[in-house]
Amino acid sequence: MTDVPRKSSDLFPVNPEGLVEQSDGALWESVLAAEIHPLLCALALLTNDHALIDPRFSPIVELPAAGPPPHWGLSDAMVDEARLRAFEHLRGIRDRARDLECDPSPSMLERTLEFAVGRDHGVSAGLIRRELDLPHDPEAPDWCAEHIATGRTFRVAIIGAGMSGILVAHRLVASVVVFQRNPPWMLPTPRYHETITAAHRRLLGALPHYARWLRFFQVWATIRGRWDLVRVDETYQHAVSVSAANEALRQSLLQQMERHYADRPDLLRSQVPNYPPGAKRMLRDNGVWPAALKDPKVFVETRPIAGISSGGVTIVAEGGDVGKQHPLDVLIYATGFRASEFLMPMEITGLHGRKLHEWWNGEARAYLGMCMPGFPNFFCMYGPNTNLVVHGSLILFAESSANFIMQCIKMLLEKNQQSMMVTEQAF
Repeated sequence: MTDVPRKSSDLFPVNPEGLVEQSDGALWESVLAAEIHPLLCALALLTNDHALIDPRFSPIVELPAAGPPPHWGLSDAMVDEARLRAFEHLRGIRDRARDLECDPSPSMLERTLEFAVGRDHGVSAGLIRRELDLPHDPEAPDWCAEHIATGRTFRVAIIGAGMSGILVAHRLVASVVVFQRNPPWMLPTPRYHETITAAHRRLLGALPHYARWLRFFQVWATIRGRWDLVRVDETYQHAVSVSAANEALRQSLLQQMERHYADRPDLLRSQVPNYPPGAKRMLRDNGVWPAALKDPKVFVETRPIAGISSGGVTIVAEGGDVGKQHPLDVLIYATGFRASEFLMPMEITGLHGRKLHEWWNGEARAYLGMCMPGFPNFFCMYGPNTNLVVHGSLILFAESSANFIMQCIKMLLEKNQQSMMVTEQAF
């Protein structure tokens, strides 16, 4: 099914006239603040000028284990040349912004994609056109404990050290006990919480295509950069890692952890995972998690929990006996979700009374993450093996699933059929 044509302004509202009032100095400040490759791609689509996507400016194709290097491998001299070229084009756009054509030709979009990700990119232009902008959460609380209980201190326990636990723990100022079963692998992301500058915001708000290219490069770095790092090599023998590339990634992450915990070897021992990178979702960190765990008010408890009472959380002592109790005022469950219990608590019944969860028998699986034999006209979005673990984007998964489902519905309508179902052979 073909995409419904939409202008880029429908996806990322921009106001090109906002460039008109900017001085050369303000434009240059925005160029310096911008990510260079998304900026070159956006300007190339706006001006139809191939000089902006000169192959000399292309990002590297093979990414190292640590992720994309600064400026995707361009030398400082090449970055300076690219920024000057971008500035001249941006100044030209400023002077004729009111007549700007925001929708590039398919051929120019394809050529720009080739510049960005190489000839064998396997990504359709539709992926770029469907980039989304998520609004601020209107339900986010607008209060803090200090407003309600001024001067009061709290003892807090957090069960879980995954994404949920990390999001909570490093923001707390109370006395905290973190109950950890398995530590996560942390991907170094120095700019994770970096504030977007005013100059960069001006560019995002005024330059068509730039926002979606900025997001695309962030997604593409994970799609291209991590697949080979987690792919299993059946001939590779190692106690933990699944391939030579996976071991290179593990060593890179270990070196980062050793730097963070150089002054706390006791914490380092508890924070090194015993499974290969990519076996579980890897998390991003800019140093706030190690800093939180090293805080004198924080204690990492790795022993199993024996029980929870009104007095606190009791752990299992050596030999299996009930051990120490951690007293607390607040208990935060950061245990994530039941990842394998898809569609619960719904009960799905297919042909001949087949119960989906009984048929799965604890091992959820689906064709392309959506379809199961024996369940006609049933499509499961965000289904088995579509969650974000190694690379990609949940938005990409959702859009791909929606496209597939729409193609199926179109086929049913065109053929005047009532139902369709994946075959056992295809499954």
